[in-house]
Amino acid sequence: MYPRTRSPDVPRRALALALAACVLVPARLLAHAGAPPAPHDLWQSWGLEPTVIVPLFATAWLYTRGVERVWRRAGRGRGVRRAHAAAFAAGMLALAVALVSPLDRVAESLFWVHMVQHLLLIAVAPPLLVLGAPQAGLAWGLPPRARRGVARWWHGLAGARHAGALLMLPLPAIALHSVALWTWHVPAAYEAAVARPAIHALEHLSFVGTAALFWWAVLHPRGSLRRLPGLAILALFVMTIEGGALGALLTFSSAPWYASHLATAPAWGMTARDDQQIAGLVMWVPGSLAYLAAAAWVFVAWIRASERRSGQAEPVLSIPEPSAG
Repeated sequence: MYPRTRSPDVPRRALALALAACVLVPARLLAHAGAPPAPHDLWQSWGLEPTVIVPLFATAWLYTRGVERVWRRAGRGRGVRRAHAAAFAAGMLALAVALVSPLDRVAESLFWVHMVQHLLLIAVAPPLLVLGAPQAGLAWGLPPRARRGVARWWHGLAGARHAGALLMLPLPAIALHSVALWTWHVPAAYEAAVARPAIHALEHLSFVGTAALFWWAVLHPRGSLRRLPGLAILALFVMTIEGGALGALLTFSSAPWYASHLATAPAWGMTARDDQQIAGLVMWVPGSLAYLAAAAWVFVAWIRASERRSGQAEPVLSIPEPSAG
């Protein structure tokens, strides 16, 4: 057993700094009401609603505690790899940037910033969290009695587990992810989310939830597509095409889609159409690159796995020694 150490590792330090920066902001900045912010309000526009900051902090604390317990028992880097912990920390940081930083409030004024927020919630945070071995970290973060109770409760929900397994199959995962992407960019749905905080929260939850299902199927070791890398790459290309199509429609549209930005974009020195064109390019280029990068990662892992299997299966040729005569 490894001795307990008080020196924090890099992932823990990253989580602590990210969350401390959010918690120590003055309480007067907790308000998330009123007119959308103007440029001079940028650094006073933190979106620290308790319904966001408390779950983020609780999840980060629980995972960090669980990883420490696993490493204390198995040794650092075992059970949960350092790369997994770093990926989870980066995913939590991406969620904090999307939902807590001034980006969240500025997204009310500028559509292209709103699109950056959507990409963080769809194509950055979920894959990093999936790669972060979340089950082990979160489960071991619970006290032993609570962990056993949650395990018994979950095993008793046979219907829910079966439904979850169905949703993570290739077609449902891709379909739900696609529906969320397109539905919330329909003008009526987008305007409703901007106008009503409850609908806006539902939008964010659907983005993160459906993206988590998709990325779990593609990237997680138990995902339905992880052992079918060819289909995983195809699924990633499908999402690349869909995001690129949405970005192209926004970029080349002759008129702005969203009336809410007609009054807010000029305060930032651009027209609503300019704002929309930049948003389309954000969805088109960085959004596509995120899925293509994941496809490249899956392809490289596929090649390496094939090389390992071929190396193990390659017969060893025995060369007979020459006879003494």
